[in-house]
Amino acid sequence: MSQINLSQMLPIGVILGGRYRIERYLASGGFGNTYEVMHTHLGQKMALKEFFMTGVNHRGVDHVSVMVSNEANTSDYTLQMDKFRREAQRLSQLHHPNIVHVTDLFDANGTSYYVMDLIQGDALSARLKRGPLTENEARNVLTQLLNALETVHNAGLTHLDIKPDNIMVDRTWHATLIDFGASKQLFQNQRSSMSMSGMAYTPGYAPYEQVAQMTDKLGPWTDFYAVGATMYHLLTGNRPPEVEPTAFTESALVFPPQVSTPMRQFVFRMMNPDRHSRPQTVSEARAHLTSDTVVRPNNTTRPYLQNGSTQPYPTNRPNRPNSPNKPNPPKKSPFAKAFLYIVPIAIILIVAGIILLNNLKEKPGDNPEPPTPPENQDPKKELDESITYSESPFDNCGTFHDGLAPALIKGKWGYVNKDGQWVVKPKYDKAYDFSEGMAWVIQNNRSGYIDKEGNEVVPLIYESGGFFVDGLAAVRLNGKVGFVNLDGKLVIACKYERAWNFKEGMAAVMADGKWGYIDKEGEEVVPRIFDDADDFHDGYARVKRDSEYLLIDQSGNNVLSETGAYLGEYSEGLVCIGINNQYGFINIDGGVVVQPIYDFCGAFKEGLAAYQMNNEWGFIDKTGDVIIPARYQDVENFEDGLARVKRNGKWGYIDKNGEEVIPVEYDDIGAFSEGLAYYRLDGKYGYLDKQGNKRKIKINK
Repeated sequence: MSQINLSQMLPIGVILGGRYRIERYLASGGFGNTYEVMHTHLGQKMALKEFFMTGVNHRGVDHVSVMVSNEANTSDYTLQMDKFRREAQRLSQLHHPNIVHVTDLFDANGTSYYVMDLIQGDALSARLKRGPLTENEARNVLTQLLNALETVHNAGLTHLDIKPDNIMVDRTWHATLIDFGASKQLFQNQRSSMSMSGMAYTPGYAPYEQVAQMTDKLGPWTDFYAVGATMYHLLTGNRPPEVEPTAFTESALVFPPQVSTPMRQFVFRMMNPDRHSRPQTVSEARAHLTSDTVVRPNNTTRPYLQNGSTQPYPTNRPNRPNSPNKPNPPKKSPFAKAFLYIVPIAIILIVAGIILLNNLKEKPGDNPEPPTPPENQDPKKELDESITYSESPFDNCGTFHDGLAPALIKGKWGYVNKDGQWVVKPKYDKAYDFSEGMAWVIQNNRSGYIDKEGNEVVPLIYESGGFFVDGLAAVRLNGKVGFVNLDGKLVIACKYERAWNFKEGMAAVMADGKWGYIDKEGEEVVPRIFDDADDFHDGYARVKRDSEYLLIDQSGNNVLSETGAYLGEYSEGLVCIGINNQYGFINIDGGVVVQPIYDFCGAFKEGLAAYQMNNEWGFIDKTGDVIIPARYQDVENFEDGLARVKRNGKWGYIDKNGEEVIPVEYDDIGAFSEGLAYYRLDGKYGYLDKQGNKRKIKINK
């Protein structure tokens, strides 16, 4: 990610679009700034991108407004901002689990903003600082990247800036393609429009047609070059060499010896300077990934079809040569045939007789010692050495529910019990925690559900899924959301644009841009009249209508509203309220219980609520007394007397006295469930108990 230029960033705490509060800085670049924001009434973290041209724009005296420094740059600024908006509009139409999704676009402060999913994890470029990936890890990323590009190319787009900086991976190695700022919409017989500064590209990842600004020669094959260059970087740890216009020598790409020949050949093919000799479609790229030989460049120029693709490569192969005619063998006599059987039988009888005579020589009652095994061969010792124990045996893992937890090994997910033994063997591309006896799994970009025996109860036919709550889980099919039950039956048709899980018997659903609530029979209980909606908690749900926050009951009646104020989630009898960016708590009748003096507050859980002051977090009780001072970068609510906290980039757990029960020393740590929590340390995952003891898991060598 780019180094952050603080001089061009918005102040922390600024609220944009009436609902997005800036929490921290993520990146700044030549054409924009990226922030982590909080959706103020859903409590959801998101990413927000602001259009801002370095050297062209500056902040106004209010430190918020975006001004053009020189009138001569106004037209270019307007042109580039239109391009920024088109980028957002294109991304909003791309629905794929490996592509960042844009959820909102608006203008404010003299510029444009768009909001997208916040990707938890790091760019691959950050991961590469620890060294190259294994081939299995790189292949896993490649498979997801090709899946994403299939959607991009089918929409008539090219990304044009694929590189490790623009691929995010989370702790499950789920990859997400980001930053479509350089992407182009390709039309037949029409050149892409370029700004006065020309087409941007990243040296090493751009093929010749892109470097030479041949805008009418761009296509999916341009992205495939960048895919090959990215794979080279992932597998070697070295940046790819800059492209040469004609020369192509495999010796220019040096791989470590552990990279397989087929993978090297795949990279060679993808990085061929001759665009006609690269794959032309994702399907063709996949085919070359499984091929054992590299296809050399050829001089045939392929005609381009009207849709921008090319004709497929010929599949004609040389006919297999016929086997030469062999003379018939001479016929054997009956005696010769019998002789073939007599000799072996005689040998067997002789050997058996010798063994019998040796046995008769032994005296009755003799118990001869068993033969001494060869030196250094102790069967019992060998058996013990074939088993070892590890505190961190997994490449990734999840939370225990119903006695099982998802775990990743060698690029595939399965489920283990608390002894670390595989109950569902690893075979899925992604797997999530069990919920109500069912687990959401993904294979080949299709979602379904399995039970604890690994049976696929809900077939893997859906585009995405969710967790089972109250016996139902949200699934997406053909771009619409519905609900399946525990038997795998689609009980509420896929007809909504968005939906939350069922909570307290009701689910928030959105269609035609408006939110309402349905019951478990699919009946609309609360009409779709709201601009936004949250889950029900303790009988109440937070909604927004006409820019005002409301608290409603399960009949849809307004029970609490404060004009111009932010309202949070109702929990343990109290609601967070924000007035003029100061936060406190009120009760359901609107009475102030905790004065609004904090920078932000979370919901109460187990009698304590997180509060933020000067960008640090602590905990208060229901009288507003500070129980744990603000000293953490991040915190989560208390559960079972413990809270997860982050300090100096490390995670651990504290009790309600603020004492570290689990040292704050882990790269990541999950929620405790069934007495265990996963942890990540030095890139490997394992489990620990509430006393901080790492669980030793028996593994086979």
